[in-house]
Amino acid sequence: MDIKIRKSSPLQTKTPCLVIGVYEKGLAEPIIKELDTQLGGLLSQAKRNGEFSGKDGEKILFQPAGHLPAERVLLVGIGAAKEASLEKIRQASGRAIQQVIEKQWGEATFAFPLDTVKKSDSAAHIQAVTEGVLLASYRYDRFLGDKAKASRKLPKTVTLLIEDSQQKPSCEAALDSAQSLCRAVMLARDLVNAPGNIKSPVFLTEQAQAAAKESSLTCKVLGQKELAKEGCGALLGVAQGSEREPQMIILEHNGGTKGKAPVALVGKGVTFDSGGISLKPGEKMDEMKMDMAGGAAVIGTMLAIALLKLPINVVGVVP
Repeated sequence: MDIKIRKSSPLQTKTPCLVIGVYEKGLAEPIIKELDTQLGGLLSQAKRNGEFSGKDGEKILFQPAGHLPAERVLLVGIGAAKEASLEKIRQASGRAIQQVIEKQWGEATFAFPLDTVKKSDSAAHIQAVTEGVLLASYRYDRFLGDKAKASRKLPKTVTLLIEDSQQKPSCEAALDSAQSLCRAVMLARDLVNAPGNIKSPVFLTEQAQAAAKESSLTCKVLGQKELAKEGCGALLGVAQGSEREPQMIILEHNGGTKGKAPVALVGKGVTFDSGGISLKPGEKMDEMKMDMAGGAAVIGTMLAIALLKLPINVVGVVP
């Protein structure tokens, strides 16, 4: 899915689906009033009928039937303007992209207000929309067949509209940051969702090494001999319950002042929690593969830090 920034007037943009974010009681905004005129008052009618007012979670779809360049117009409620936040924008854009994916429209153009959240510029708004689109598009489909994957194709292109060409450099930088952050989040999600029969300590190590190769991270791995030498008796004791040898993953990002003490992150990497197995109900047993979610969070966080080139020193440890 390619996401790009473009300066254009929303109601003059040709697209399979134009997504417009609307705040509650925001139907008097100039662009919404013009849209209502182009639609012959259908939006006003929907408001009178209680079908759409911009409340958080609301959506309504119109087909302009040639009155606009867009084939469809999807209005998404963001909620009360006085409660505006980047998280509200993120959630609204996520709900919109889920409908675009479900309906298989192929492309979509997003026009969200870029000046509504206090102390947040247009770039911050663009980053929130991008994060909502990417995170809501996530699906763990590694083991699905081609037919199942084809039934949920992501749109080829998502275009985010801006009002002023001078905003483009900062908005494109925000887009890049959002993509880096979401890449790391999706890695963490993939690691947690992977089934227990493939998720061994070696598998987790390989994923951390791949993240280091993708970025500027360094990765060091301690095996059973190294752990014994370091006196990691508790970790080795837990590992005796498995035929798989333990691993300790150490990821480092050195983006700060040389010699300055790093921030340390530690996340549990037990790939299947077999403790008390005779007491746990069978229907919940699959969730034991998630015992390494702390480790996945650390690996994902370290990848995000490296991709964003944060000016800090950080060490991530996954025992």
